[in-house]
Amino acid sequence: MMIPIPAVRAGDAAATDILYFEKSPWTPAVYERKAIVEKIAVPLLSGAHTMLVGPTGTGKSALLGALLLGGGLKQLAIALGFGPSRSSRTIPVEISGYDSASELRRRRGLVSVDGASQTVWEEGAIPTAFREAVSPEGEDYVYYCWLKELSQAASPTIYASLLELISYGPVHLSRDEIVPGDSVTFVADSNWTAAGQYNNQELSEALQRRFVQVYLDYHSAEVEDAVLRHMTQHGVFVRHLGKRVSVPTDYIAAVVAMGQEIRQQKEEGYLRSVPQVSYKSYQQALELQAMRQGSIQDAVIDIMLGGASPTDEDAVTTSLASVFGQVDDLMGVF
Repeated sequence: MMIPIPAVRAGDAAATDILYFEKSPWTPAVYERKAIVEKIAVPLLSGAHTMLVGPTGTGKSALLGALLLGGGLKQLAIALGFGPSRSSRTIPVEISGYDSASELRRRRGLVSVDGASQTVWEEGAIPTAFREAVSPEGEDYVYYCWLKELSQAASPTIYASLLELISYGPVHLSRDEIVPGDSVTFVADSNWTAAGQYNNQELSEALQRRFVQVYLDYHSAEVEDAVLRHMTQHGVFVRHLGKRVSVPTDYIAAVVAMGQEIRQQKEEGYLRSVPQVSYKSYQQALELQAMRQGSIQDAVIDIMLGGASPTDEDAVTTSLASVFGQVDDLMGVF
């Protein structure tokens, strides 16, 4: 279920602009800015091919999962005035899992007929997935073909094949079976570096033009603070004994400030050995502090900076000093 986050502090404007998608059997809980969610939902509900782009770790896959698999898009259809939406089915395709275009579209095989080899054409991954998803009762479905991690394709020929597939319209399953073009919407997520370049393979301009592109950036400190406060109020932080954790507001501010600092350092080329921060790492740091009853700085070092390479020592020291004013102990870092 998708719900707006109520303000958790008087005058907290950020919280009222955030939507919370509850955890489902298929997707994790997701927090995202309302304006971004609407920018994605409107083209999807209008039948436009849509691509979500942004840096690694911004939650692109989680958000699309909440919309396409967790029922969020259906709720948004009513909230945005589209009325009850058509029934839909989502067809996820892991682009990085295929080495050639033929694996995705169709491939040639050989069979033995009366002792002689005969060429046959076999359906690739996308037509096969559509065949399994298409309603045998002929119901009027919208099919969302989700091209996951589009920028991670193994070969440029895969992009050429996808461009042909998307441009043509209907998806052919066989000579006699097709999925009409107006029933198919292609959705993609793709990593985009800070310099505005797609990672790994370069997407052609022709392929990019087939999608409405929505950029998803990291959350601001204000948004992250509001989200973490909401999580604490709803019992997301729990001790290993099952008791609710009381999280001081200054501890929330500390982990958020460190997260923002780590991202800034990464953009400048430092702290490459440190994992990208997320709400999960914030949660782990706050829970660790609560269980140990130690300092929040120690918990931040263990969870958010633990395992840093010795080459990053200066950047680690600078980051800790900028948040905490002084560095107590770096023994747990390197």
